Amino acid sequence: MPNRTVPPLTNWNLYQAKEVIWDALHMAREDILPPDSNGPNDDYWENVCTAMAWLQEAAGCEEIMDEDEEEDDEYRKYQLDWMESNTKD
Repeated sequence: MPNRTVPPLTNWNLYQAKEVIWDALHMAREDILPPDSNGPNDDYWENVCTAMAWLQEAAGCEEIMDEDEEEDDEYRKYQLDWMESNTKD
């Protein structure tokens, strides 16, 4: 199991709790939900991410992306759009 960088939980710290949950979800993504080029695993992962975003917003601990992460996210969306448009027949 890879080393995780999440600090130990302290009393009701929702930001730490969020990081622990994301850490576990990413381990599951790596181990049991590998990317599959817009197949059912990717659809399921998208639903997991959406659900987590809703929970984070409700708890007031939304993810704040820095500029590099925003660029990476935009590039990922571009790649997915490109793959989708080039795999349809």
